[in-house]
Amino acid sequence: MSCCRTVSNCCQNNNDNNRLVIIERGVRGPRGYTGPQGFMGPQGIPGVTGATGATGPQGPQGLQGIPGITGATGATGPIGATGPQGIQGIQGIQGPTGPTGPTGPIGATGATGATGPQGIQGVTGPQGPVGPTGAVGATGPSGTSGLSSYGGLYSTAVDTVPLSAVAATLPLATTLPVLNETYGTNTVTVTNDGDYEVRYGVSGTVDTPTTVTLSVLNGASTLPSATTTGYLTTTVSRIDGSTIVNLPAGSVLGLQATSTPDATLTPAGGVNSYLIVTQISAPPVTA
Repeated sequence: MSCCRTVSNCCQNNNDNNRLVIIERGVRGPRGYTGPQGFMGPQGIPGVTGATGATGPQGPQGLQGIPGITGATGATGPIGATGPQGIQGIQGIQGPTGPTGPTGPIGATGATGATGPQGIQGVTGPQGPVGPTGAVGATGPSGTSGLSSYGGLYSTAVDTVPLSAVAATLPLATTLPVLNETYGTNTVTVTNDGDYEVRYGVSGTVDTPTTVTLSVLNGASTLPSATTTGYLTTTVSRIDGSTIVNLPAGSVLGLQATSTPDATLTPAGGVNSYLIVTQISAPPVTA
């Protein structure tokens, strides 16, 4: 039996060579840290090349390569036979109008056409020069005389006149020249039977705009054709009327006014109301 590695536990090389010595082992200590990797050793000698393996299956088609350069154009071949005529195409857009050609020679005069309808009458031409004076004609029958009667009244007074639905007599204080008529207070009396022209009117302002009706009286009655209506305002305005009426001798005419609504009339300056009576049917002249 050999001696132990440690001196203290080693058996002695003496006479106890055949004695069995039991050595008690202590608790194993913890594992130490792994040391660093060593350097790579040199490459070994290549082995013998093995036998070629079987051919594998065909792989997928690869991407198409870029086109090659176009080759030179070949020689032109012979012209082929003419093909059948194609279908006619649609008509093209009309081109612009060409320049006007030269004027052709004048043709022969055609036959005269039928007479057209008469045109509208033209504008009257200027008056021609005065012709020579003709011979004096024979004396005609005696005519009637001039106006056989006339007359009238008017006012320039500016005194106010109250107007309402009740007729108010308009003042007519100033007389006109007269023939075969007579005057009363604001009245004209005719002497002859016959047709008369009667003219009348008023002008001025009112304190309240109003509708005014002027009427010519024959006595106590209004002459139906000698009534007119107008509108007076706060500025100067006027109402006028006229008529032709048959009057018997002795008719007494006057002028009156009514209004709606009530108002006060202030006559305008100058002639502001009037009544003129003129006979227009004169009696025939006696020999």
